[in-house]
Amino acid sequence: MSINAAFIASDIEYVTRMLSYMKGSPIYHTWRMQLYTNPDRLQHPAELDRVELIMIEEKLLPAFKARLAAGGGQLDGSNYMTKHGVVPIIVLVDDRRELAEAELYKYQSVSSLLHQLQQRFERVKSGEGKKLLRKQEQLRTIAVSSVLEQCGKTMMALHLSVLLASKGYRVFYCNLEKWNATDRLLTQLKHLGRGSYSDLLYLVKSNKSQASAWLSEHAYQDPHLQFHTLRAFEHEADRAQLSSDDAKELLNTIAASGLYDFVIVDMPAGLDNWTITVLSECDMHYAVLLPQPLWLHKHDLAMKDAEREYPEQMSELSSKRWHVLNEPYGCCPLDSTIVFHEYLPYVEEWQVGEPKLLGSVSYRAAIERCAQHLLYAGEKAG
Repeated sequence: MSINAAFIASDIEYVTRMLSYMKGSPIYHTWRMQLYTNPDRLQHPAELDRVELIMIEEKLLPAFKARLAAGGGQLDGSNYMTKHGVVPIIVLVDDRRELAEAELYKYQSVSSLLHQLQQRFERVKSGEGKKLLRKQEQLRTIAVSSVLEQCGKTMMALHLSVLLASKGYRVFYCNLEKWNATDRLLTQLKHLGRGSYSDLLYLVKSNKSQASAWLSEHAYQDPHLQFHTLRAFEHEADRAQLSSDDAKELLNTIAASGLYDFVIVDMPAGLDNWTITVLSECDMHYAVLLPQPLWLHKHDLAMKDAEREYPEQMSELSSKRWHVLNEPYGCCPLDSTIVFHEYLPYVEEWQVGEPKLLGSVSYRAAIERCAQHLLYAGEKAG
């Protein structure tokens, strides 16, 4: 998909940094930038007729609106109206504050900024441009998924949970994998005698109104890592026979409890009716891939099959998906048209022994970059 964008910015150093990043990434072939260093460079609003997205620094916005008005250009809220359709206007703000619908924080990683810009564009393109974006103070349910097994989902989900908890957020780590092996990383879980997903599932089916009080009492909070979680399903059959509707109920019960700011969902591998149904309940999800050409090819095949089988759901999920490439170093060269929003580093010691949670500084730094876009509307102190 190609996006024609107009960028109105007087900060040349900032523009240079963005363009430099784009030239070194796959997004270079899908974005077309039209640069104006100030609104006076815009001779007539007709120059924007073929533009699909407008980015502008907040300080230049009044002059830009005046320029449009003088030339007969039409605004509809935070959108510019052309003869070809609606063009979203995204305002880049300097200061950290609660952001309005059409605002993005200027000083964030370029990969994060471009992803959020593309999300805004896709919402407008799909007819959802006038719907209010989810408020930052609302609970955020975030999934970590992959098409195939052994992509590093659990390590990413656990590190993400630790990071958000360290910022002062109330976090619940929800493992919905078929084989929940997190007791190898969270060793105290195996010694707990109560508080499993089986218990919560029974409560949801029998007396859902008591779920919040039950979670408050029985969810385990790791004293060091700070996030909350439950033990794995106590009975194999409970997880083996868990329907997508039951999984949705579990997830929504945790989310609606009022106890957590974030629910991080560790998903089972695959793209089928079960996983797609659960992913649709999440505000966003990270799709984790490996760089080997065979893995990327399998990912591509699985995506195309899911898009044929579930076109509406997959279209909705595309605007909430971040692609994350795991282990880009020490592997074969990357040859992919996928736009990756972040890269998780190769951790050699994890390949020869038991992976150790928080055992790699570079990995933790990469997770922090992945999570930055969640915190821009006012990061809480850790």
